[in-house]
Amino acid sequence: MIKDASLRISTLVTFGAAATLTLLTSVAQAQCIPTAIVEKISLSSDDEQMINACVASHTTNLGGSDAGLIKADRAKILEPFSSKQVSASFRVRYAKALLPVITPLAEKSDEIVAVNALVIAGELATDSSLDLITRQLSRSESAIRYQATYAATRAIETMNGAQPAVTAPKASELLRAIEKRIAEENDSLILDGLIRTALASLNVADLRNQAVEVISRGVQKVIVAAAGNPNFLSNSTMECCLRAVTGVRTVMALPGVTMSRDASLAAGALAGDVMNAVTLAVSRKKLPLGKDGAAAAREIYAQSAIAAETLAILAGRKLEPSTFNAAAKEAGKLIREGTNEGDAKFIVDASDLIGEKGILCTKPFEFDKNRFGLK
Repeated sequence: MIKDASLRISTLVTFGAAATLTLLTSVAQAQCIPTAIVEKISLSSDDEQMINACVASHTTNLGGSDAGLIKADRAKILEPFSSKQVSASFRVRYAKALLPVITPLAEKSDEIVAVNALVIAGELATDSSLDLITRQLSRSESAIRYQATYAATRAIETMNGAQPAVTAPKASELLRAIEKRIAEENDSLILDGLIRTALASLNVADLRNQAVEVISRGVQKVIVAAAGNPNFLSNSTMECCLRAVTGVRTVMALPGVTMSRDASLAAGALAGDVMNAVTLAVSRKKLPLGKDGAAAAREIYAQSAIAAETLAILAGRKLEPSTFNAAAKEAGKLIREGTNEGDAKFIVDASDLIGEKGILCTKPFEFDKNRFGLK
């Protein structure tokens, strides 16, 4: 069963995420490495010596027990990334100097030490640092797993920059690991982090098709596993499903965005699985009746159904742009009524999307008639 350990992780995440704020605000002091070197396309031996000296001077406390000293070293190490034009050459050379130091730190059981090492790895954003991050996604410590997802997202985001140092093949390896972790993760906060990383990959053209498929297959496994649980999906896990479907929908709706046929089919499958999950929650009477106290609990499911239906329509248009003309019914709005009658009508309308003769089981999708038959 997926649980929510957000309170457990919050302090450590705040400590790690504070690095970003430090990164943006600490540049007033003299930089350890001049911006000119950070932005150089070709580094000289003198530049490399300066990089080595900076790393030697500001990593001695990263593995210690004094949080203040860890923060000070981390701030110095992260200073170069305040530049908006960090060169790929610099990232690779900086990683060569830093990884021998931060790799054993990231693998420590001391969560504060490991989290800070992963903050640095995420900002380095090279193939080698992404390898380190990927290995930490399966750690037993929830705070470290969560920081690994955040670091992975940071690294993927740099691929849209002018000089990325993460290659598409290496990012593709990460996505395969993300898919595996989505299926196995039992903490909803970390599940959300994994989905965020995959969604960030949608903005990278070379990763978009794979990312859609990873999200789709991963969410399906989460929903199928939850169907066997008497309590079904927690609200926090349903929020993860909502994030997944709305994230894919948003990118798919952008003008000029192209997707392969397989990715478009995966988007349709994601839409159907999320609608199936909502239908299952309603049919099992997991949602409270009424409009006052019940409204917040129902809203997640209403939004999920509406987003799923819209995503299916967009996917259909990608598959058959000239002939697909189905329109959204916005069946999810019926959930907001908070009545048995509204719920019953929703189940009927949802079948127009996921039923045996629904949109997703006929052309152009043609999914098996039992594909969305969870009960």
